[in-house]
Amino acid sequence: TAPRRSAARAALAAMAGSGSDGLAELTAEELADLPDFTPNIYKVVRALRKDDHGPYNCLASIVHDAAFVKGVVREYRLPTFANLRCGLWYAGRHHAGNESWAGPRLPGEEDEPLESEDGGLGEDAERTRGEEEDDVRAAIDGTCYFKSTDGHCNNWSFSGTRLNVHVAETAARRGGCVIVDATRSTTKRFPDSFSKTVPIWAETLNRAVRDARRRARADRPSAFQNETNAQENSAWDASSSAAGAAFPPWVGEQERERIRELFPLFSERLEAVSPDLSKLVKTLKAPLRCVWVSRETAARGLPLLTELSNENEKKPALAFTPVVLVSASSPMQWHGERRVGRDGRSFAYVPGAGDDEESWARGLTPDAFWRNRNFILNEGPSGCVHRVDDVVSRASVSLAKEKRVEDDALIAESLRSPLQSPSSPSSSSIPGRWEIAGSSDARRAAG
Repeated sequence: TAPRRSAARAALAAMAGSGSDGLAELTAEELADLPDFTPNIYKVVRALRKDDHGPYNCLASIVHDAAFVKGVVREYRLPTFANLRCGLWYAGRHHAGNESWAGPRLPGEEDEPLESEDGGLGEDAERTRGEEEDDVRAAIDGTCYFKSTDGHCNNWSFSGTRLNVHVAETAARRGGCVIVDATRSTTKRFPDSFSKTVPIWAETLNRAVRDARRRARADRPSAFQNETNAQENSAWDASSSAAGAAFPPWVGEQERERIRELFPLFSERLEAVSPDLSKLVKTLKAPLRCVWVSRETAARGLPLLTELSNENEKKPALAFTPVVLVSASSPMQWHGERRVGRDGRSFAYVPGAGDDEESWARGLTPDAFWRNRNFILNEGPSGCVHRVDDVVSRASVSLAKEKRVEDDALIAESLRSPLQSPSSPSSSSIPGRWEIAGSSDARRAAG
């Protein structure tokens, strides 16, 4: 009650004035009314975890993981896609959102040299004009959108709206591709999008292409008799006699069987959308198949995607078309595990920090961070938050100015333009912004 609390406070004040530390002078009732100054262990742990997941630790972890991703991409030399939204934190230097983007890389076009402290897949030190560049991510050829929820247990699904056909077409044309993503799990090496969503997608497209090839062979058998087509037919025939989708070993056999039972439904869903797969059918020489790469994989040696001829020259392996799934993050051995960056500062490693940007990024986007990487991180943990807010604020002001300029230009154009005559093209015939902005997958991912 209030009188008893007042009595307890008065007793504490009296002890403070007399220099006494004896709580024994308080009565039992007064002791019961004293506030509990004992620290709550759960609050302490939450505070420590919140500090570990602050902007500096997350961004330093992203830089650390992006160097690994770049090393893998450099080794494979395949067209690369960042899985939205997380993947853009780790790869995307030639993404369309960057001013330096000059379009997709051409076959044989090499990335800049990469140096590492240990001579392997590690930190890189790109330098231009004697100064270290901010954006040291691997270059990419585009983005894709595979959701982890489509691979969650008992929720396996093939999305009719996220077809990612452009990924399959690029892999078919270039002999494979790389997809970059990460997981914030402290125990998993790969996100569910890599463990199940992408394998489901690959097998569903394989079945559609295989059926189309069978129909074409039945209609024009003579066109499939040359040596090249015979090799392709052998690869597709072998895939049809196999068990089906290739899942990683950590997906249990029971779960695999339950997913395989759903493939007829997934194929029906693809047919219902009626996508244009003519390019894919024509260019996909061998079935799509996933290859999983993590830090542990790289430590043992990256999977070979080529076979050696008698002259020890590399040639493409025709058994399958590889879809290399690179997980940027690595599992933690213990909570609060610390690592050291190139600047010598230690940081609490946060696996898959890009997968949880809402909790720490404060509005910072991947491109904004990588354009200002040194500015943001050079102040260390104490000044990181302030500099993140500064970058976000400047980006918002710049965006507002650009929008005002666009609005003013539209208003001026409308004032200059005469009224539309009957012979003028109608506004409905002019393609809107979203009709020319790209594929439906890219538009949904951007939204």
